[in-house]
Amino acid sequence: MCRRRSDINPPPCNLALRNLCEGFIQERDFLASVVVEEQCSAHAERLSYFCLADREPVCSVCLTSRKHRKHKCCPSEEAASGYREQLKTSQSDFQQTLRELHDRKHHYKQVKKQIKCQVHTTGLQITKEFEKLHRFLKDEENARMAALEEEARKKEAAAHKTIEEIRGMISTLENTVKDIEGALGSSDILFLQNIKGTMRRVDIAPVAPEKLSGSLVDVALHLGNLKMGVWKNMWKTVEYSPVILDPNTCQAKLSLSEDLTSVVNSREKQRVPFNPERFIYYSVSP
Repeated sequence: MCRRRSDINPPPCNLALRNLCEGFIQERDFLASVVVEEQCSAHAERLSYFCLADREPVCSVCLTSRKHRKHKCCPSEEAASGYREQLKTSQSDFQQTLRELHDRKHHYKQVKKQIKCQVHTTGLQITKEFEKLHRFLKDEENARMAALEEEARKKEAAAHKTIEEIRGMISTLENTVKDIEGALGSSDILFLQNIKGTMRRVDIAPVAPEKLSGSLVDVALHLGNLKMGVWKNMWKTVEYSPVILDPNTCQAKLSLSEDLTSVVNSREKQRVPFNPERFIYYSVSP
């Protein structure tokens, strides 16, 4: 730096000179590697041309060799310019595709959330409908059990009434039998004196009632075709719709009923998930 010989031996370290030397060495090595990379490994010539058939750079000697003689070649700068433009176009297309993929990824994340919401709301609706069916079946069961108990009550009452009548007849007959036994054990004169009353009792003696049919519970009536009867009653309460509306394709200003059989114009745009099949541009009158 001062341009004169150092009085100190060895001289002090010059940091600026050391950094300059190291930078010079790095630049020299880099230029040497670039020169080696741009030279043909077989002929040590500069790679000035590009073989379009093999897609590799070649030198002037390779250009006339047997391997590339019949191939179409062009200057390296021209080939590099063409491939750069091609790669720029591909890069732009890939970036657009990448943006679309990110959008698609975001869309399907929203779809996952909507699926969970749909499962929850649809599950609640299914549970509600089955609760109605369970309630209907329970009502049918209660009605049939009530009919069974009512018939049993009537049949039991009829049987109890008959039992009481028979009990009265038994008591009367027991008294009549005792009177007859007493009359038979008396003397002839006393027997004949009381014969008129004794015969009156014998003539009005009760007769055992006939066994009546239909005294038992009509089990066949209550169990016969039970499921068919319940199904017929259920069919009366079920409504069938030949057309079911799809909430996934419904326009945002339309509101569907819970059973998806009717639609009204809500006039207010609802928040609905994107669906390429959704009906977007038109609505219906309220």
